[in-house]
Amino acid sequence: MQPTSPAQYAAATERRTPDVEVVRPGVWSLPLPLPRRAGMESTLCTVYVGDDGGVTVIDPGWDAGDNRARLLSLLARTGRSIADVRLIVATHLHIDHLGLAPWIHQESGARMALHPLDAETLLHPPETTPDDALFDRWGVPRDERHDFRPAIRASFPELDTGALMPLEGGDVIEHSGSRLTVLHTPGHTRGSVCLVDAGNGLIITGDHVLPIVRPGLALGGDEHADPIADYLTSLASRPTTTSRSCQRTSTASAVSGNGGATSHRTTGSAAKRSRCYSTGFPRRPCGASPSG
Repeated sequence: MQPTSPAQYAAATERRTPDVEVVRPGVWSLPLPLPRRAGMESTLCTVYVGDDGGVTVIDPGWDAGDNRARLLSLLARTGRSIADVRLIVATHLHIDHLGLAPWIHQESGARMALHPLDAETLLHPPETTPDDALFDRWGVPRDERHDFRPAIRASFPELDTGALMPLEGGDVIEHSGSRLTVLHTPGHTRGSVCLVDAGNGLIITGDHVLPIVRPGLALGGDEHADPIADYLTSLASRPTTTSRSCQRTSTASAVSGNGGATSHRTTGSAAKRSRCYSTGFPRRPCGASPSG
């Protein structure tokens, strides 16, 4: 294993926020600090800057601190402004991945693409903590339930329903010169997705796989019937619409929503621990099994 972004990996392990990085030409990784209570230092927002002048913002982080200014600074650095944002994409419903979306929508008019299952939870948040019957159904050990209960109570930002657009598995997003194929990967939440950018050799994984911590499961409300089975199945998922182009690519970089970057060559999804895992997938573009 080798970090493909040593700076980001070091920052993740040292619990500090890294600098902005160029992932590919026109693709930027923008760290956005979290409130201290969040337990991690920052999330990673991916910004596509198209040759046509348009901007796509993926996983805009928590609307806290100077995060608005950080995004505006990056846009200015690329010769763009908030008005140039044409699309917002959230890999899942958590506030540290779409907290800035309402503000971006207000400033630019851009809609936010989100999987319908997470949109449903976002618009109708759960009001009660799951009970022991639910934990029994999920197979949560009784001696670990005291840790699980606080985690299930997520906070969701308010977003106008008119600002949402559905994002289904198999959809292809063509925006600002980019082409992203949506892969539905439930587990972390019911509507979690990954985005496959075959042209750039990238897989944007959100919180489906993370660099230095395990992704939590069933963190999107109590409607998730079997989050562990869903997650394991998700690790074997592959995008049918881009499989041929991905098969011609010997390696890809997995761009996660939190943490640093680690290089790992494999024939499955296995160890996508990173903003930039170098993940070989001659046959399985988005993976096979967890690496542990």
